[in-house]
Amino acid sequence: MGAGKSTVSEMLAQRLHMPLMDTDLQIETEQGRTVRQIFAERGEAWFRLLESGLLERLAKSSEKMVVSTGGGLPIQPQNRELLAKAGIVIYLQVSAREVLRRLDGDTSRPLLASGDKQARVQDLLAKREPVYQSTADMIIETDGMSPEQIVERIIEQLRKSEQSEGED
Repeated sequence: MGAGKSTVSEMLAQRLHMPLMDTDLQIETEQGRTVRQIFAERGEAWFRLLESGLLERLAKSSEKMVVSTGGGLPIQPQNRELLAKAGIVIYLQVSAREVLRRLDGDTSRPLLASGDKQARVQDLLAKREPVYQSTADMIIETDGMSPEQIVERIIEQLRKSEQSEGED
């Protein structure tokens, strides 16, 4: 949340000439409701089931695309397995301070809708960080970087990865 997934994935898809799938937007389209409405009406557990179902479909697809997921998607163990099957997993790492700066005034995040936002962000990062790190094929630290710089770093790392695979 606040790492720049939506912006970066859009720019990356354009640079790589690939279609983009944003899992939150796809779920909103399929459900005819916003993520916030789904959380309010059916709860987080239901939303996580929708994410898993969508990810299962994506993992079975042979189409190459850039996929932007919500921050909670990798928390489910079965989703981590599906992500590994689906392709290269990139973790856009961001500090709690940077998340709070980027999301200042943003009221669209259901997990930050109430309470102490700073404590909530720190708690989410503390719980999710180990999962993100163990799931990722590539980790990009994004603090202080523009979306353009992040995309450049990803492309640079993808090229290095392709070169090292070609040497094997």
